[in-house]
Amino acid sequence: MTDKTRDDYALAIGKIALVWNAYHEVLGQIFCSIFTKSHGQTSLAIWHCLDSERTQRRLLRVAAETHLHWNKKGVCTKNLNTGVVVMKSAQDGA
Repeated sequence: MTDKTRDDYALAIGKIALVWNAYHEVLGQIFCSIFTKSHGQTSLAIWHCLDSERTQRRLLRVAAETHLHWNKKGVCTKNLNTGVVVMKSAQDGA
């Protein structure tokens, strides 16, 4: 493998890591939006205290399943005030 190829791979991996982190920040904001604005900082603190991103996703799913309302297609019918639609069918690995 040439140095340029290795550098290209390293750059691509770095970009993937940045996008993955941004994705989890969005999930954290969705988690916070499930609760009232008065508890936003507490919700975000809970979200960030977890060491595992998988656990964060599970926490979001459980919070959504217990708090939000779903139609028969698995689409959230409650407004999250984020412009993001949460799908009930999302899995841990998503």
